[in-house]
Amino acid sequence: MASVLANRPDDCEIIVVLARPYEDPYDVKGEVEFVTAQPQGGPVEAMNLGIRRARAPLIHVLRCGVEVEEGWADAAINRLRDPRVWAVAPLVVESENPARIVAAGVAYHVGGSVVPLAAGGAADSVGNRCRRVLAPHPAAAFYRKTTWESLGGFDPGLGDQLAWVDAGLALERCGLLTVLEPGCRVRASRRCAAPASAFRQALESEQLFWRWAGRLGRGRSVAAHALMLLGEAARGMLNLSVAPRTTGRLAGAWLAMRRRAPSRPDLRSLSPPPSANGSMPSSRAA
Repeated sequence: MASVLANRPDDCEIIVVLARPYEDPYDVKGEVEFVTAQPQGGPVEAMNLGIRRARAPLIHVLRCGVEVEEGWADAAINRLRDPRVWAVAPLVVESENPARIVAAGVAYHVGGSVVPLAAGGAADSVGNRCRRVLAPHPAAAFYRKTTWESLGGFDPGLGDQLAWVDAGLALERCGLLTVLEPGCRVRASRRCAAPASAFRQALESEQLFWRWAGRLGRGRSVAAHALMLLGEAARGMLNLSVAPRTTGRLAGAWLAMRRRAPSRPDLRSLSPPPSANGSMPSSRAA
């Protein structure tokens, strides 16, 4: 939070969502609004709460521990002037080695895997060109609040790694874009959040897969998913995670069949008008 306070843009509000009341030993309550979330809620519920409390039309989400520098938000804000763009993914680089990439946005493969783009690559290799991605990395993102409201918020049932992917898939179908802005860089550790258990990861991943398999081509998706599961099982034999992952997959598939996706408004109304702000790459990074 210190780097945000030191480098924040003019005319912005800073909201910090906490799991318990904060005593504010540094006396920053005049600069920061502290919001206490429900104890039983998770990171996605906290994110939804913070965005609802915000008054600004553009929202910047940062995970705890992510660092920024002066002017980091300028390029991302300029991208959101294009009505086709609903989210901007910063280039996330390592705190310990800023020349190395944590993620340049994320991609979703039809078999059900989520992949951080350019992870481990050289930051300079990305260049300066804006490009389409499916969703930002969970460490940092910019969103247009009105679009988030139309979506109904992020789905907590998919967890803090996949809720943003679900939103990206939903809004991509409406013609709205998420773009990587290399001119916006933030620093984060490679593990900016504690990983969920193998069971929880598999449970949430399986629910996301079955939610979107029919819309992305069921036959192709199921075939690719089967291959992915075989590879996952082989890796699980080596690290002893095969049992919890298999149980999580079965539970996730069962929940996906029983539970309807969250009720959302007719998102076709969000389809943007043609923009005169210049062309945008027509394909997502992969």
